[in-house]
Amino acid sequence: NPADPLGIGSWQSPGSVVSVSVAGQHCFVTDYDGGLYVLDISNPADPRQVGFCMTAEYTTDVVADGGYASVTEEEGCFRVIDISNPVGPHPEGDFRTWGVASKASLDGTCAYLSVLGRGLLVLDGSNPANPIFLGSCNAPPRDARGTELRFPCAYVTDYADSTVQIVDISDPAAPYVIGTCKVDGRP
Repeated sequence: NPADPLGIGSWQSPGSVVSVSVAGQHCFVTDYDGGLYVLDISNPADPRQVGFCMTAEYTTDVVADGGYASVTEEEGCFRVIDISNPVGPHPEGDFRTWGVASKASLDGTCAYLSVLGRGLLVLDGSNPANPIFLGSCNAPPRDARGTELRFPCAYVTDYADSTVQIVDISDPAAPYVIGTCKVDGRP
């Protein structure tokens, strides 16, 4: 009953859980100071940790898609982790983001990242071992915190300015702002 949710199972992280992504029978959890945990959720009443991959810096977000988890890190890194074997996840590739990478969204082989001080950064992830820069849009320029995709647009939040920037991503190599919405409070 959505009006009265009831917890049926839990798992305790040794640190501070930051983000979660579910793919199939597995839940991928980033811990602020502890990397990526893989949980088997085939029995929701009894989730069990089956894998772990340490990350080099503090994690801020995770998105699991196919055989990979994309992890953003506070110290300026987008990391691709091979999760094809959930028991043995391991780093596959990474890209330095030149600023705090706070949120990732995926569309096909492209990764769209919110990067503080840089705005929207677009990477080509067709080779997970070597993600490469495709394009960027310095909007919002100061405090990009969130990115959500609804092709052909990316919606990027700026915490400091309380705005949502609407960015045309029809050409991932040349994204550009097509609108801005000021919101009450913080997005």
